[in-house]
Formats: sequence, structure tokens, C-alpha cells
Amino acid sequence: MKSKWIFAFGLNTEEEIRKNSQLSYHAKKIIEVFDYIIESIEKINMYDFKEITTLGKTHYGYGVRAQDFVVFYICITLSF
Repeated sequence: MKSKWIFAFGLNTEEEIRKNSQLSYHAKKIIEVFDYIIESIEKINMYDFKEITTLGKTHYGYGVRAQDFVVFYICITLSF
């Protein structure tokens, strides 16, 4: 996953990763999206999916592919 995050380049230790403000900001944004989806799953509408789809297309442009989400899922589940 680290190779997909250009702002994580050169971060080699857990301490460096935890202290990187850009990485922390992005991680916070990911959690906010998850929170939004979980909180509104029953009342979500097509506009909301358009916003999420746009976010997905942007990340596809960064080189993120479906198989990367398997690794992401493992990382998220192991972090709890």
C-alpha cells in the first residue's frame, strides 16, 4: 500500500509514518468517509454514490486498483 501513497515515500519506520502530517491527514479523511457511509447507509442516495464514485475515479488515476483494497482491508482490520 505504501507505494500507492506518494506522500509516504521515504517513510521507513513506524515513528516516521505516525509523525507524517500529510499521511495523518489522509488517514483521517479515509476514516471520515467510512464514518459517513456507515452512518448514512440506510438513507444514502444516488448523489452520494456519485461523490464516492468520483473519489474512486480520482484514485484510479493514481494507480489504485481493486486488488489494492484487499491489502487495505487487511491493514484496517489488523489495526483494531
